[in-house]
Amino acid sequence: MTVIRFDDAVCRKVRQQLHAYLSNELSVETAAEVDRHLKSCPKCAEELAQMERLRTLVRKAAESEETPAGLRDAVAEALGRDRRRRSASWWGIAAAAAVAVLVAGSFWTKRETGFFPHQLAAIHLEVRGLVSQVAAAYAPAVIDHLRCTIFGPKPDGPVAPEKAAMGLGDEAPLVEIVTTAAGPDASLLVAHRCTFGGREFIHLVLQEGENIASVVLTKRRDGEDLGPGLDSAKAGRFQIAGFEAGDYLAFVISDLPQERNMELARAMLAPVRAFLG
Repeated sequence: MTVIRFDDAVCRKVRQQLHAYLSNELSVETAAEVDRHLKSCPKCAEELAQMERLRTLVRKAAESEETPAGLRDAVAEALGRDRRRRSASWWGIAAAAAVAVLVAGSFWTKRETGFFPHQLAAIHLEVRGLVSQVAAAYAPAVIDHLRCTIFGPKPDGPVAPEKAAMGLGDEAPLVEIVTTAAGPDASLLVAHRCTFGGREFIHLVLQEGENIASVVLTKRRDGEDLGPGLDSAKAGRFQIAGFEAGDYLAFVISDLPQERNMELARAMLAPVRAFLG
């Protein structure tokens, strides 16, 4: 996946106006300015194209999905308000919540989840299709990679490991472990903690050439088993390698070739286990 960078103030301003531009909510003068910029800026034009694709997904989702029963409970659980109920197929709850927000207000959804409804609907559609291709234990990797890396805000560029480590608290050593294992050809874009579907993640994102790789760690739940070694799976265009490390499931998920994705996971396996295990 190509990382789109917005390197100047004009691009940042235009990016903030794209939703209104698509919805014909800008004044004639402002819309003309945005239109002129899009004709001369491939980066912003690609961002607009991504938004248009997402809106198409929303329309298709709205036409094909019925509002699920127990809407209020499903949304509350997916947003982490009700931590008491746990499900081995928790990804289904997250997907159902994504459908549910199609009937919710955009700004309420943005405030509560960090995403607009069209983004959550797109996540739902991808999650439902991709998770069906892998064993249940791999679902956390697919969901967090889509939610944060594919549909989340695009990083401005590489971040210094020392700065990135500040966002991980006690797990800060994972930054050095991951970047060392990835080698000099990979750049660190993100290192943070995130939550989705009531589940907490440690998430690091690497860029290698035009490819993006997520290193995803989350506490293992009942029924989730990756076995004693390093295993792999494939979901759509994504290669996934997974292993257990103490109480955690650890994954490398990327659009890299399968051999390279496994190489990254293999290099991380021993040091991650030593740190977490």
